[in-house]
Amino acid sequence: TSIGVYAFRANNSVTDVTIPSGVTSIGERAFDGCVQLTNVSIPNGVTSIGKEAFALCNKLAGITIPDGVTSIGEKAFNGCSSLTTVTIPQSVTALGNAAFKSCSGLESVTIGTNGTTGLTSLGEEVFRDCSALTGITIPNGITSIGEKAFWGCSALADVTIPNSVTSIAGSAIRGCSFVNITIPDSVTTIGAAAFADCSKLESFTFPASVTSIGSSVLDACSSLKKVEFKGNVGENCSGIHETAMLGVGVTTHDLMPELILPSDWTGNTITNGLFYQGQFKAPHHHTLGYSLVDGNIVATCSAEGCGLTENKVSLTLNVPSTSTYTGSAVTASYGEGEVTAWKNVVEEDAPTITYEEKGAN
Repeated sequence: TSIGVYAFRANNSVTDVTIPSGVTSIGERAFDGCVQLTNVSIPNGVTSIGKEAFALCNKLAGITIPDGVTSIGEKAFNGCSSLTTVTIPQSVTALGNAAFKSCSGLESVTIGTNGTTGLTSLGEEVFRDCSALTGITIPNGITSIGEKAFWGCSALADVTIPNSVTSIAGSAIRGCSFVNITIPDSVTTIGAAAFADCSKLESFTFPASVTSIGSSVLDACSSLKKVEFKGNVGENCSGIHETAMLGVGVTTHDLMPELILPSDWTGNTITNGLFYQGQFKAPHHHTLGYSLVDGNIVATCSAEGCGLTENKVSLTLNVPSTSTYTGSAVTASYGEGEVTAWKNVVEEDAPTITYEEKGAN
């Protein structure tokens, strides 16, 4: 049994709907444009909600999508500006493009149960222009974030991306308000303008897993202080679009961000134009000098303009005549001696280094 296509479309008399048990599907545009509709009760037997089923129901303030729904159609709740919370149950395996686009009052979204979901992707524009949304935890199992998925979520200050995500499409998380965002090591592709117009973003790191970066990926991120690459982005940096850094630093010439490159960076991408129109402080990987002071290793980067001034690692040596520090201070060997206390580097900008110091005392 279903509620048919266009069944109550643009019916201004409909204010409250209880869908009877036995109904399994809500048809395309069934309640589209019911501008007086404030509440809908959907029974557990419903498995699909059709395309634009509740689109432009701008007074719809609450809806519970029951467990058992497997499909939510394209633009199903587009323009439901009075919705404040939405839970997409774990049973949903298909979520249409722009399903919750322009839900401007939407403050909270829960996808799945206990951090898992039946979905494998978030489609194009799925939460675009949800301007009241402040945080989103994308559950494990999602592998791709679609084009413009969160574009225009101007209050979005907290985004968690799981290790299952491999692709972030063009303009996917554009125009948001977070200060920092962590891109997991699983991500291989970042599309054009994916994080553009995030005016509060202060630092961004491309993990070593990334092999493709589109154009203008950080355009107009006017608060950027640092951009770091952990890897070469394809063979000889071939995966970086020639205008990938377009707009970086341009709007704030007096506060150009620092560009950190890995020590094994291949190819002079600056002179080859891969950072065309991007403006940075002198790009470098950390050039560190070390000294042993009162049982601490003090590391200082000598590159001009680098913000890394010191690293301190507390240690105690039994036989400190020969010492080798490997990695970011997580392992160490000292000739015939051994470490009895060893702490990780405190400074978050610590590079991966190999350092030898003989005759320490």
